[in-house]
Parts: sequence; C-alpha cells; structure tokens
Amino acid sequence: MKRMILWIFLFALLLILSGTLAHMMATDPGVAMISWNGFRVDTTFWVAVGIVLLAFVVVLIIIFSIILARHRSSRSAKKETLIALNSWLVGDDDRALKALTRVARAGGSEQLPEAVSLALGLSHGDWMDRYESFSKKYPKMKRFAQSLLAERFWQLQNYSDFIALMRAEKGLHEIVWLKERYWDSLLAEGEIIDLISQVNNSNNLSPEARQQWYSKAVESLLHRLGSDELDLQQVIKSLPKAQRKQPQFVSLEIHQLMQNGKQDAAFKRIKNMLSEGYFANAELLLDLDIENSQKLNYLETLKPSQPDANFCRTIGVLSIRQQLWGNAQSWLEKGWAQGDRTCGLRLAELYEQRNLNQQATKLYRQLATNQFPAVE
Repeated sequence: MKRMILWIFLFALLLILSGTLAHMMATDPGVAMISWNGFRVDTTFWVAVGIVLLAFVVVLIIIFSIILARHRSSRSAKKETLIALNSWLVGDDDRALKALTRVARAGGSEQLPEAVSLALGLSHGDWMDRYESFSKKYPKMKRFAQSLLAERFWQLQNYSDFIALMRAEKGLHEIVWLKERYWDSLLAEGEIIDLISQVNNSNNLSPEARQQWYSKAVESLLHRLGSDELDLQQVIKSLPKAQRKQPQFVSLEIHQLMQNGKQDAAFKRIKNMLSEGYFANAELLLDLDIENSQKLNYLETLKPSQPDANFCRTIGVLSIRQQLWGNAQSWLEKGWAQGDRTCGLRLAELYEQRNLNQQATKLYRQLATNQFPAVE
C-alpha cells in the first residue's frame, strides 16, 4: 500500500513539473545564439537546452557502449579460458587451441597467466599458498587447480594423499593422465581390489590395456602372497568371471595353496591348467613340494606337439634334479633352439658338468655375445 502511494505521489509530481515547464516554454520561449568559427545559429532557449541534453545523452550512450563492450569481451575471455583449460584436462587439444585463440581475440584474460604460473611452479615451496589463493579467487577453476594438486602429490610420491584426493573428487577421473596415475598409486599402496574395480568399470579401456592392468595386479599380488592383509579369495571374487579362469589368476591361487601347505590341491590345479593347453605355466611345478619323479612323469605324459620354452625348461630342470642327464640335455636343447636364455645357461652348465667342454665353451660365448639361435 505504501509503495502504491509513493508511485502516485511521484506521478503527480511529474505531471506538475511537466505542466510548469510547458507553461514556461509557451509564455517565454527565450532566445539562444550559438556561434562558432564564423557560423552562427539563432534558436529559442528551450531548443538549445534540448540540443545540449540530447548531446549529453548521446555521449553517455557512447561511453556505456564502450564499457559494455569491454565487459562482454572480458566475460567472453573468462569463459573461453575456462573452456581451454577444461578441454586440455580431458585431452581435447583442438578445442583448447580454438578457445585460446578466442581468448587472444578478446584481449586476453587475467586468469590465464595465473593458471599457467600455477601449473609451472609445482615444485616451488610456496605452491600450496598460491593454490589456496587461486582456488578462492577462481572457484570455477576448481577442477583445474585440483588436477595440479593431484599432480604435485604424484611427483612427491605421496600416493596416499593422491588416492584420497581422487576418491573425494570424482571429476578428476575424467582426466586421462590422472586416471592412470591413480591406478599406479593403487598398485603402489597394495589396494588391488579397488584397482580391479576401476579396471572393470572403465568402458573406454582397450582389451590389451585392460589385460595389462590385470597382469600388473597379478604381479603385485605375487609380491604380497602370504601377507596377513591379503585376502586372495576376495580379490578373485572382484574379477569378472572370464578373468577368474585366466592362467595368471589361477597361478595366484596355486601359489597360495603351496604357501598354505596344500601341495596336492595345488598339483591338481596345475594339472587342470596344463590339460587345457596352458603349457607356459608348467614352471609352477618347480616350486611344488612333491616328488620330482611324480611331476616329471606327469609332464612327459602330456607330450604337446609344439612345447614352448617354459615347458622345455621345466622338464629339463626336473630331469637334472633326477640326474637324468640325457633327457635334461634333450629338453634344454629344444628350449635353447627357441632362443630361451635360461635354457641356454642351464644347458651350458650341463655340458660343463658332463665334460662336454667344447660345447660348453661355444654356448657360453654365444650367451655372452647375445648370439641366439634363429627361431623359425
């Protein structure tokens, strides 16, 4: 109600002023003369006032137009700077370059130099203070600043803080190079279940890269077998069903069975794996704590058509343990023919042991000069 009364009062005041001004213009129009450089213009006083007011309004419009244009350019530069940085983070270099071009056309932005300075000074002692200041000043660039913080943790090998930051800020997982560092950090910290979960849920990972990460997980698990903190069955359950049957993970279970003293169960798993044609895993038998004759007899019943170097090496070593020199030499020679260096070393030692000095010397010379046999 009060607001309505105020508007009525202002409207009435405007009418009174307008009427008074109209009366003054009608009763006394006045005279005005404008002279400049020999030119003179005679007009009424009120027309002159109108011209002055019009000129003043035009000047104000020009000034505000310039200010507005600069404001729009500044706002555009800020927007394009953010686009450029975010595009660079996700690996879209073409879009980042186009955005930077638009930043330059807009006259530059104050954020870009500060962002570059923050990125280039990761090793400086005052970096954390500058990071805090940058984050408060430019909250829309939070992901860019946090990606640099993650990179700093990585460079300092502060894997625990790196992992904590990646878990807290899911947006950082869109940055390809940080995602790979995250997975490597999980490996370094022994968080294999989380690593496998990340690999399982990564849709854009190629089959080759996926298998490489599974292999890295296996390698890490092998180093940690026997650890009280390792629950291998929980790790196996976190794998896709297809991966659980892969020889590398079956090998892990076999190693754990052997460490737990379950040699017969381990031998059974090895035989199942070899019967499916995974002869490269025959060397698992070398660590199995059962009679060497039992292991050797089983391998010789398999008789693969094209035994690989691992298979040949395993039978050769088991034959040496059983002092079956001729059989050992035959299998090691097959392995060496495939270019296996370990078979070559074992064979050279066997030659020397059997007083075949000429063959031993020749083989040692080949190994020293990396002269491996041509593999067909």
